[in-house]
Amino acid sequence: MQPNNPVPAKRAAGKIRSVRQAVACALAVLALAVTPLPATAGDPGLHMELNKVEDVDGRCHGLFVIRNTLGQSLDRFAMELILFSQDGAIKQSILVDVAPLPDDKTTVARFVLSEGKCAGLGRVLVNKFLVCASNSGAKVDCLSGLDVSSRAGIEFFK
Repeated sequence: MQPNNPVPAKRAAGKIRSVRQAVACALAVLALAVTPLPATAGDPGLHMELNKVEDVDGRCHGLFVIRNTLGQSLDRFAMELILFSQDGAIKQSILVDVAPLPDDKTTVARFVLSEGKCAGLGRVLVNKFLVCASNSGAKVDCLSGLDVSSRAGIEFFK
């Protein structure tokens, strides 16, 4: 009977570790390859960030950072937001007018999202733009160039 030789077992364990590391690296590269990158400030479009939500006088206020890089000022800009509770149910729909939005300018807008505390809010959807028009009155397609993000711990999506 031969004594147990630990060398082959160590080699096998080392190979398994190497394969696991290679698979993990490949998955990480694949995830980066298929994950869309957020638009940068240089990309044409509208960049909206739900920056913060806060309770003020029994109401949930939202602070939004909006950067207009469409190449034209927006004198008329109104959108419909759909608010979802944390369990996914639609809470309400609100209409928000944030005009004017000067071209190549960042604007901070604050408005009431809902009555009650922000803790019940789960997600915010940009459902549609009721009006999006340049200073000449021409209609602008704001939705296709819209990029959204959130720092508020609440999903903000389109």
